[in-house]
Amino acid sequence: LDVSGDTSVGSFDSSGATQLATGGGATTVGGTLDISGDVDIDDTTQSTSSTTGALKVDGGVGVAKNLNVGGTLGVTGNTSLSGTLGVTGATTLTGALDANGGASIDNVQIGVTDNNEIDTASGNLTIDSAGGTTTIDDALTISGAATLSNTLDVSGDTSVGSFDSSGATQLATGGGATTVGGTLDISGDV
Repeated sequence: LDVSGDTSVGSFDSSGATQLATGGGATTVGGTLDISGDVDIDDTTQSTSSTTGALKVDGGVGVAKNLNVGGTLGVTGNTSLSGTLGVTGATTLTGALDANGGASIDNVQIGVTDNNEIDTASGNLTIDSAGGTTTIDDALTISGAATLSNTLDVSGDTSVGSFDSSGATQLATGGGATTVGGTLDISGDV
């Protein structure tokens, strides 16, 4: 069937292969297009925005099953995921990460046990800076035992509730006074 000029078809049914050759013009479907088989779009136009590419959709897209993207997935609006996000490669975030339920990174937990707590699910926690210095800007409270394997330098007034040293101990006050508020017991030579 060869038709020249605009053609309107109220109903079209084909049991064999059907080709709509528009001669370079557009093919418009005015109602619902219901396809029971696969759809294969051979055009290879790359997409660089929501209005470019081989398939452009003016409205939303509902997908009942898996969606596999072979190239880069670009989303310009907000993204909402109601399931688990699994990432097998490296992930780069250029904005803030807001993890209201806490975050677990391997064995390290941030905000999981308590809102303001960094701990481990098992084993010890090691903080090791590549620059060699770890800075704590606020007051440091230690509720358990503390073992120092190197020099402890303290600037400013210091209050110590109990002090036990198995090695040589030097109290250099920098010209100020050293005050002992309670009993000072010395078991060795002075």
